[in-house]
Amino acid sequence: MGKPIVSVVIPAYNHERYVGEAIQSVLDQTFEDFELIIINDGSTDHTEDEILKFKDPRIRYYSQENRGLSATLNRGIKLARGEYFNFLPSDDAFFPEKLSIQLKLFKDHPDLGIVFSYPQLVDAEGKEIKEGQESQWAIVPFETKEEIFPALFERDFLSAPSALIKMDCFWRVGMFDESLKYLQDYDMWMRILKYFDLRLIKRYLIKYRWHGANLTYRATPETEAERAKVLLKAYKDLTIEDIFPSLSQKRERGAYYRAYETLASYMEKSGISAMVPIAQIFRDQGRSLIGSNFSDQHEEEVKERFDSNLRIMDKERIKILIETPSLNRGGMEEVIHGIVTHLDPKLFRPVVVCIERGGQIADQLKRKGVRVEILGTDKEREYIEILNRYQIDVVNSHYSFFGSKLAKQHGIPVVSVLHNIYSWYSGNILDEFRVADQYVSKYVAVSKQVASFFQYRFNIEPTRIEIIPAGVDLEKFLNKGIEKSISRQDLGFEENDFIFLHVGAITPAKMQNLLIAAMKEISKNHPEIKLISLGSILDKDYFSFIQKKSEEFQLEKYLKFIGWVENPTPYYQISDAFLLPSLIEGWGIATLEAMYHGLPLILTKVGGAEELIENQDIGILIENCCPNLFELSSQDLEYYSHVDLPKNAAELIEAMLEIYRNREAWKERARDGKRKVTSRYTWEKIITNYEKEFISLVVQKERREKAYLKGLEVGYKRLMGEIEKVIDDQRKEIKESLDSISTEVNKRFNFVNSQLEYVLIRLSIKAKRKIL
Repeated sequence: MGKPIVSVVIPAYNHERYVGEAIQSVLDQTFEDFELIIINDGSTDHTEDEILKFKDPRIRYYSQENRGLSATLNRGIKLARGEYFNFLPSDDAFFPEKLSIQLKLFKDHPDLGIVFSYPQLVDAEGKEIKEGQESQWAIVPFETKEEIFPALFERDFLSAPSALIKMDCFWRVGMFDESLKYLQDYDMWMRILKYFDLRLIKRYLIKYRWHGANLTYRATPETEAERAKVLLKAYKDLTIEDIFPSLSQKRERGAYYRAYETLASYMEKSGISAMVPIAQIFRDQGRSLIGSNFSDQHEEEVKERFDSNLRIMDKERIKILIETPSLNRGGMEEVIHGIVTHLDPKLFRPVVVCIERGGQIADQLKRKGVRVEILGTDKEREYIEILNRYQIDVVNSHYSFFGSKLAKQHGIPVVSVLHNIYSWYSGNILDEFRVADQYVSKYVAVSKQVASFFQYRFNIEPTRIEIIPAGVDLEKFLNKGIEKSISRQDLGFEENDFIFLHVGAITPAKMQNLLIAAMKEISKNHPEIKLISLGSILDKDYFSFIQKKSEEFQLEKYLKFIGWVENPTPYYQISDAFLLPSLIEGWGIATLEAMYHGLPLILTKVGGAEELIENQDIGILIENCCPNLFELSSQDLEYYSHVDLPKNAAELIEAMLEIYRNREAWKERARDGKRKVTSRYTWEKIITNYEKEFISLVVQKERREKAYLKGLEVGYKRLMGEIEKVIDDQRKEIKESLDSISTEVNKRFNFVNSQLEYVLIRLSIKAKRKIL
């Protein structure tokens, strides 16, 4: 049997009422050279029974545990054999002529990558919905790429099940983003349209069921956050020529101006606050390209103007001050490095300020051209000088509140990243958190548990905390130049040994005593099980204690403390499993690295562990030895980290033996860990969340400033009105007084004048008498 022309994939999930109609609508197509791939994504109703009623050689049926829409679609793409791909939700249906009409358009226009149509909205009973905003959502006047692409920056009006897609599109741009729950299709359109042309057929070719249980039935904070993520990602990946392909041929500044203005207008109407400053950047770019008229420019002249725009844009970039006590090496330092090196340079200009001292990561950033400032003795004056010199827009603090008050006094918002559960810290440090809270605009917690701790301990409103996990920088694993290979023999191990890897600084919070307790028991019956521990020595006294315990139990052959290594890749490569049974964790970056290398995990239920291991999919979760982590004291930490047999030691031993005994099964399951990392937890995926928060705070700041200026303007006008009224009243009083004085003067003048006339008359009479 030859390859079909079209592959239709139905991802089915709990649609026993509708899935039969969906399947039949594909089988009833007037174009018959297709395959129908049905994937039951862990339905819990009778969906599978309805699917199995159909017997057609073109149907290929698969069943799986629930993995979500993106993962199911990606499996469908891998299974597809056709030249074209179409996915049909199990509650929608095709019109009979759908495939034939769209394929004819592909034949007439070979450069097309994707063809859409209008969807006919139907209710749960299959009746057409003609009223309401939903029925007109996808009915737009656009048809071509140059009309559709910029309009997508306002909203996604393209109907996903209507899309017939060339398989070449996926080979060029990749699969659906599995970190997206709601808008994976929106993200896919943005990626495909960068390279391929499209058409929108203005007629109904699918029935789109609107029954109130749709995944994106109504906009929610979750869907809007995901929409912002998609739009920011698209902005970073696309050029203006990608969105308006005709610009590349025209090279005419009037056309560029109109393109920038059009795109900015759509962005402003998106309702996403993070797009507002980007829209203004585009407007400024467009306006900088035009003079007094829209005459043609030579290509060299256009290039020169675009290069000059980079200088103009620097004024528009958001200036971020990254504040930290020091920047040597560690989990928090890795997060700072990830943020600084992955922020979009077209949008952001970071400067790192170390309050106390620099370090290894600080030196790395300097070599990459990042501004790093280390404060001297007059810290407050120097900090204020930096705020002014760099014209800082946002402060992003990491375990440091030195500049929070100073930033607040200068009207600068502060985003504080919460890296850990600081329950065992001294009262002075916790007091610093309480005092600084009044100066912090927004918090970012690296895990749900860290967010819960701060809500519990400091009464921080949940709306002020955004959960953004740390990412992993895959560049250090892909750069083979710095990798130094090691072998098991180099460590004194046998080739057939089973190696567990632990990566964590030597400190009581990491519970190396628990590793000692587990290996003491395991080595008795399983000398082939070994453990490697990588990490800096942060607590020398604790390391001395651990060393003595290892020697006491004669574990030198089974447990190796390597210390800190610049690139741990070789150790991940020679290991069979990863464990991190810490007492305290915020978000384990080393865990992400282990997942990327396909190692099954053993983690305590702390930090982000329960977000990474879901239903025992890629590892085993064990209980923490502390029953109430949020009330942990420094004395408790001392006790738990020094006890010979922590109460979760037996559970850890059982988990290690489970993975050892069923190594092949766990190795297979752990492969999904790499998929999780690459689809959710790389810095390329994570950074858009930080960018959204930074941009939102700047926009809020500008709005407050505008409101303040508006208030001043209103107050000024009111004051000037009152002054004018006082002046008018005084002018009136003066006029009335002058009028009164004038009247009195006239009276007096008339009286004097009459008296003078009388005197003259008397003198005249006397003179006449003398003459006579």
